[in-house]
Amino acid sequence: MPRGVTRVPLPLESYQNENKPKAKYLLSCSDANPMTSAEVLAMADPELKALWDDLDLSYGDPWGSEILRREVAKMHEVQVDQVLIHVPQGAIYIGLNVIVPYLSQKYDEKCIHIISCNPAYTVLNENPKHLDCDMDFWNGEFTDEGWKFDLNDMKSMVINRTRLVIINFPQNPTGFCLSRDDYFDLIDFCRQHDIFIFSDEMYMFTNQRDWSPELPSVCTLYRESITLFGMSKTFGQPGLGIGWLISQNKGLLRRMMDYKDYLTNGSPRPSEVIATISLRNREKILKANLKIINKNLDILDVFFDEFKDIFEWHRPHGGTMTLVKVKGWAAELGEKKGASGFCQFAMDEGQIMLVPSHIFGIEDSFFRIGFGRKDLKDCVKALKAVLLKGKPQPLPPVQEEEST
Repeated sequence: MPRGVTRVPLPLESYQNENKPKAKYLLSCSDANPMTSAEVLAMADPELKALWDDLDLSYGDPWGSEILRREVAKMHEVQVDQVLIHVPQGAIYIGLNVIVPYLSQKYDEKCIHIISCNPAYTVLNENPKHLDCDMDFWNGEFTDEGWKFDLNDMKSMVINRTRLVIINFPQNPTGFCLSRDDYFDLIDFCRQHDIFIFSDEMYMFTNQRDWSPELPSVCTLYRESITLFGMSKTFGQPGLGIGWLISQNKGLLRRMMDYKDYLTNGSPRPSEVIATISLRNREKILKANLKIINKNLDILDVFFDEFKDIFEWHRPHGGTMTLVKVKGWAAELGEKKGASGFCQFAMDEGQIMLVPSHIFGIEDSFFRIGFGRKDLKDCVKALKAVLLKGKPQPLPPVQEEEST
């Protein structure tokens, strides 16, 4: 039975709820370019077109429609009965609220120890704070080569009560990806130490190929794990509210289904059909989205090179966003100073929404920039205008007094 809804406001959601309605330019979006329903439906094969046309709006299967789960299972190379469909953010809530008590019971420990990446999508780190556990953070480091999570740092944090590691690669908000060797090393380490893995893989299929080839889901490599994926980020379809949890541990997945019963009777049936169409056409959709991402990265390379005196930018390894460092006179803009002051200045002067890094629980020196959407060029143009407005003007030369 659910332990009760967390009542503490989530930092990221609260910030976005306050600022999105005021913004004209959304430059911190975390998703790929949103698709329209018409674009997706135009790709439907005869089977799915007929399903859409004759769809009744009754309750669906609480596990998710069979046809959608088959497509998910095919993509991840798992069994259909290892898939549970649910809205992605809710799936994080369900997953962690089931996994932590499960591990406490399994090891007869009242308070287990958890390790989680930081910075991270705030829901991943806020949920465990309200459960019976101790949590330490595997902190990312901003280096001369960009963001980095050192696997040895995570290994050094493990104690005898460490039962769960929460990972998210490609990472939100840094865009960091583990190398292939480190990825398999992490999984082997957790297996050797009997540590469960919750793997948020919402940015799967966005790895930059010069860094690391696409990696298989953790759930296919390790029984004691849960993988989260869905339509919101890589596919650019957050409005569907469709995601899924996958695990070889069917008993644990059954517990999650029981928990889910308290929250919803099932996913929206129209959303499930659109998601199924998209998965059957995933190569076409992913190719188009990656083309936008790569074009936008080129635009940002040029922009940040022009303003390298006030920003530190490194191309991320994957995902649709990264954290950029603010420095120099840009860090002095606004009443608050730092990244928060800069982001507020961008909103006040240009209706540009950026998310400061303190929202993610780290120092206030960075802002999140998203590069998954088609309108990035217009957003960057608006940001440049704001910077030129805020740039300090050189002082006029001192006039020497004429001698009499």
